[in-house]
Amino acid sequence: IFGGQHCDDTCNLPLVVFVHGGVYSRSRYWMYRLVARHLQRAGFAVALVGYRLYPTVGVPDMVDDIKKALDWLREHGESCGVDGSCVGLVGHSSGGHLCTLAVLAGIGPCVNCVATLGTAFDVGRHYCYEQSRGVNHISPLFPANGGRDCFDLLSPTQIIKSLGDCTGLLPPFFVGHGGADKTVPQEQSEFFVHALTSAGVCAR
Repeated sequence: IFGGQHCDDTCNLPLVVFVHGGVYSRSRYWMYRLVARHLQRAGFAVALVGYRLYPTVGVPDMVDDIKKALDWLREHGESCGVDGSCVGLVGHSSGGHLCTLAVLAGIGPCVNCVATLGTAFDVGRHYCYEQSRGVNHISPLFPANGGRDCFDLLSPTQIIKSLGDCTGLLPPFFVGHGGADKTVPQEQSEFFVHALTSAGVCAR
């Protein structure tokens, strides 16, 4: 945790919870300390959250790890010098996928806003893209998400479409994506934002 710990004057700082990417199988939370320092300088407290990785677990267990981390921060945030009731959830790449699934699984009312960066929100569509690039056989996407039978169940774009009107049920989303991204096409974010706004969720 960066920012509030041991600092009396930062006890009421809003908290940014950052969840790393890494195709569900690589990277670690501590590799993003520079991101945390930058957000800290901008006036936030920051918690870098880790989670179990594939092949130890699949995506549903990773989402559960993030939900447990958020529960812990809400319960113990004050003792760490942060406001666990004012939370912005930020996820990069596959971390954005996990954050969004966590919100859709019921933690939405406990999160004030969500930001994602370069995230694939439709697993089936992204798997087809990986096949077109010839990388599907080395990517953990298919097994980490439980195979084709689970793709729609773990695809936020498809989940939102199935929910109908979500006005007031989900926090606002900022969905960031680089137009030159060749690993995850920008259309993934465009389709997701369209699904969100069509369901009455504030998103840009």
